[in-house]
Amino acid sequence: MGINNFDKQSVINYANSSQIISLYIGIFITVFIYSFIMYLLTTLSNAIFLSVFGYLSTWVARIKMRYVAIFNMSIYALTLSVFLNILYIAVNIFIDFKMEYFQVMYVSVAAIYLVAAIFILKSEFIKQQEELMKIIEAQEIVKKEMEEKEEEEKREKEKKERQKKDKEEEKKEKKENSGEEPQGSNA
Repeated sequence: MGINNFDKQSVINYANSSQIISLYIGIFITVFIYSFIMYLLTTLSNAIFLSVFGYLSTWVARIKMRYVAIFNMSIYALTLSVFLNILYIAVNIFIDFKMEYFQVMYVSVAAIYLVAAIFILKSEFIKQQEELMKIIEAQEIVKKEMEEKEEEEKREKEKKERQKKDKEEEKKEKKENSGEEPQGSNA
């Protein structure tokens, strides 16, 4: 910073000079990065805590889900809480406004969103299973109808073949009978 002597006058001179702006900017950037990292780590720990809670909720709801999917859902569930926390911090900067159990509410809102999403997924899964069962039943009905139709066509084909065979036998018998009668009349 270029200060060799640290006395009262040099500090006052430094504070009144244009170099103080670079000091303010440096302190602001340092505090901002520190705050950002701390807030990120806090949010990440809340997401991990919430995802474990969500995993237990899926176990209670008897839904098999991968942990990664639950973790992603917990991050999405935290978005409203994060925005509320940012608003709370901004209000606290300008107004002395304290909420005693804000962190409890912060996690509770996200937990409610996550559990609601899990149970909505369960109900959607149940609806899909019902639709799948209806489709399977319809396929079985169509399959039976097709089998019956094929059997009927097979019977009709066999009936036509028998009729054709019977006609050929009748023609053959008529030929034989017409050929035998003249022989019998000659005798």
